[in-house]
Amino acid sequence: MRAVRLYGRDEALRSVATALGEPGSLVTITGLPGSGRTSVARAAVEVAGPEHHRVEGRRTTLPGALRAALEVVPPAGLVLVDDADHVTGAREVVRHLRDAQPGRRVLLVSRTPSGLADEVVVRLAPLEAPDPTEDPDVLRHHPAVQIFLDVASRTGTAAEMEDAAIGHVARICGALGGLPGAISLVAARTATYSPATLVSLLAREPGRLLRARAVAGQDDTHDLFAAVALSISLVEPGERALLEDLAVFHGPVGIEALAEVCGRAEVVDELSALVDVHLVEPHHDQRGSRFSLPPLLRGHLGGTADGTADGTAYSPSSPQLLGRHRRWARRVAEEAVALERAGRPTAARELVAPLEEDLEAALGRALRHRDASDASVLLLALLPVRAGRGTTPEVLGLTGTVLDLCAGTEGAGMSDPSDVLVLTAWRELLRAESAESPAATTAAADALAEVRERARSLGERALLEITCLAVQAARSMVERTRLEEWAHEGRRLAERLGDEVRLSRLETWCGMFAHQRGDFVAAARWARQALERSHHLDDPALVLRPSILLRGLPTEHGRPHDLPSLDQLVRLAHDCGDLAVLDWLEPTAAFGALTADDPARAAEHCATTLRRVRTHGTRQRSGPPLLCLFLLAVRTGDLQWAWRLRGILLHHDALLRPSLPLLVADAYDRAVRGLDTAAATHPEASTHLAWGGRLDLDEAIDAALDYAAQVRRTSPAVPASRPLLGREREPARPGEVSASSRSGHELTGHELTGRELDVLARLVSGGTNRDISVDLGISAKTVMHHTSAIYRKLRVRGRAEAVAWYLRHFSDDTGWEVSEGLHLVRGKAEA
Repeated sequence: MRAVRLYGRDEALRSVATALGEPGSLVTITGLPGSGRTSVARAAVEVAGPEHHRVEGRRTTLPGALRAALEVVPPAGLVLVDDADHVTGAREVVRHLRDAQPGRRVLLVSRTPSGLADEVVVRLAPLEAPDPTEDPDVLRHHPAVQIFLDVASRTGTAAEMEDAAIGHVARICGALGGLPGAISLVAARTATYSPATLVSLLAREPGRLLRARAVAGQDDTHDLFAAVALSISLVEPGERALLEDLAVFHGPVGIEALAEVCGRAEVVDELSALVDVHLVEPHHDQRGSRFSLPPLLRGHLGGTADGTADGTAYSPSSPQLLGRHRRWARRVAEEAVALERAGRPTAARELVAPLEEDLEAALGRALRHRDASDASVLLLALLPVRAGRGTTPEVLGLTGTVLDLCAGTEGAGMSDPSDVLVLTAWRELLRAESAESPAATTAAADALAEVRERARSLGERALLEITCLAVQAARSMVERTRLEEWAHEGRRLAERLGDEVRLSRLETWCGMFAHQRGDFVAAARWARQALERSHHLDDPALVLRPSILLRGLPTEHGRPHDLPSLDQLVRLAHDCGDLAVLDWLEPTAAFGALTADDPARAAEHCATTLRRVRTHGTRQRSGPPLLCLFLLAVRTGDLQWAWRLRGILLHHDALLRPSLPLLVADAYDRAVRGLDTAAATHPEASTHLAWGGRLDLDEAIDAALDYAAQVRRTSPAVPASRPLLGREREPARPGEVSASSRSGHELTGHELTGRELDVLARLVSGGTNRDISVDLGISAKTVMHHTSAIYRKLRVRGRAEAVAWYLRHFSDDTGWEVSEGLHLVRGKAEA
């Protein structure tokens, strides 16, 4: 048998090995098809010792075949029954084997637990999806990416993958829901297709990639769509109907939303059963429990554009279901817009971000039905999230489409006039941010001035909302006098209306305009005033911009003693989901590292921003990191790259310069004068300048990332006492308790209540939510609340990791004693 390489399954393997350590043990590995159940089982039996015997359930499906196969197995050693769920009556056969041979250790691979006494269940969740904006060197060590590269290496293509291709690999792994089997099948196609092409194919024709029956070097792959179909066919009719309805959702949603959209008074029992057989993925955090279909399963059920389900017998969602989904999405959007207008942008973003794909799907249906009212409200909710990542042609085009619909709609489907005006302001702001010439930004500013005048007829509050949007165009403009006047008018209006949130925002903008003019005294005054005001408001995001502004001022103007550090600001920006601020913060930190003579750190910050810019298609935000890399090349004496980057910046100066703070622009101009002087004695300078000038902005970003990687490779490592921005602590690996939770009461689980300990013990035994609810005399919904609390307190992602935590901390070989009153429940009582 070929040796199996596992990535990201160390915790699961330890759990299985620990549970198999005692004579007579019974362990069942469960998981969605493609989760790697067989691979973990094979590795576990290798760890358990040389004496083991494997029986293939797929080859013993005839009546009596499994019993006959087990009867000829030698009496010593461990028995692995793979694909036990393919065998009718497997449970009784295994019980007979254990009765006849009490000391026999048995390992089952099955979609569901057997329910036999003393059974320990290890559930394999999908691997965590990698972040495509992460450093490619980090991505190469992500378990899901490692699986892809391992399989691709057998086609001879893995070694050829550049950094940009690794980002595409991360997207593939995310689209496949982190399922190792699916990742392997797609990676095997790299002999024919590039990762970028595979991303496109996966979006259009997943079945084409996931029905392959052979992966280089493996003998156990199979049609994943067929395996998923089998899993679906085995559930009860009511559960199957709910599963098909769930395909209307694109992301995790709560029980209330599921019940509302699916048109069911009660969904908990069916939902619990689907979670137990891995057909629904639970997501637990401080906001509660949410549920989603794994991407592979959703693609199987959801149907394609032509109304089929890619060759399966399942029908697309019904018009009634789609209508309920759209009404639910509109209600969510209305709540988000209300939060935004009430001065709680972070709360609005937190509401919309996890439901973004659902709101986009509802928006698409509203456009197809030409419902301008729904379309405008849905887009208003989405724009702060979408535009927060940066302006792209898709966002700008979508805004224009909705406005065209609003202009041509009459009657019941009409949009609110104030909503239309706000959308118009958004469109002009997006045009300003995507403009590639000063003339285009000036035209956008003229259009925004017209929108502001129209807003005056709708009242002061409408004018204030439009003004807050309009002043943001300053990020893209060199001449800002008119916008500064708008900011001061809006500030006075917010003060008169008592709108503290918008007042804080506009005070910050007044400070930014003063900073850009070189009036640092006024900039410091406005920033301190806005920061002080933000401390009394109910939105942490309001602290970000005035704090950054104060940190960017010359030190002689003073800083408040309690000003957050750059690291704290980055974490806050991440928590608030404010990527626009992150694209400003990272280069700020890079300039600080450059001043501190830390080139590796500066290059890393620049690369982080450029990768994010490339991923989100927001090229106009690449100015500060490109300029910082230019200054880095000048400072380190790398004249070749200094001239190349100068050529890039010179070619795109009109687009990039507006995003530069005054002090940074001054440093750039001084460096350029010095470089021009050096060019007189270096004839090759013109060649390198021309090289940079020939690149379009996408090519320029790729070249700059190559240079940043070169700097990081050749510069001294960053000392441990000076961690990279926002990365002081390494996150715990899936299933691993973080270092801070390894001490004191957290390690013994004493934070759990008595009832939570009861539920945890039954989880270890493989009890389903329904089993636990009957056992403890509580509802299945209450069981879900308890499991959510358990996962949050133990800092684990789900059942598999909770079981791993239990086995690690309460097994005999750990040295820890089981807490009083906490007992391992070994399966259901036999009938």
